[in-house]
Amino acid sequence: MRDEAQERLELLSAIQDLGYESLRYSIFNEYGPGEWEVVIDFDDSMQVYNVYATVDRASKEGIFNFTDFSEAKEKFLKFLGDTIFSIVIMFRKEWIRCILLHYGTVLRLFQERLLKTIRE
Repeated sequence: MRDEAQERLELLSAIQDLGYESLRYSIFNEYGPGEWEVVIDFDDSMQVYNVYATVDRASKEGIFNFTDFSEAKEKFLKFLGDTIFSIVIMFRKEWIRCILLHYGTVLRLFQERLLKTIRE
């Protein structure tokens, strides 16, 4: 039996740990998703977790269905991370071009990922 409150707490904790608080997301929202959000919800009739992104309230981009919460959580967090930025690393790490895709990007997160990439 699923525990929605525990799942919500687990997701919010992971979001905080990753520094994703400024991103737009919806977790098991009973009123429906907003615009430009990454969404995780649970379909009671099919007993699956749905993970998707919205553009506006009427459109959904690629819905992924999962029967396992941990898989849905992983995809949800990956979607959130993908909305932050893309980094294109060129030959021998001589230069890095960053494309910011979200205005609320957390500087600390960017710096951590950049340092990790350079060290590798």
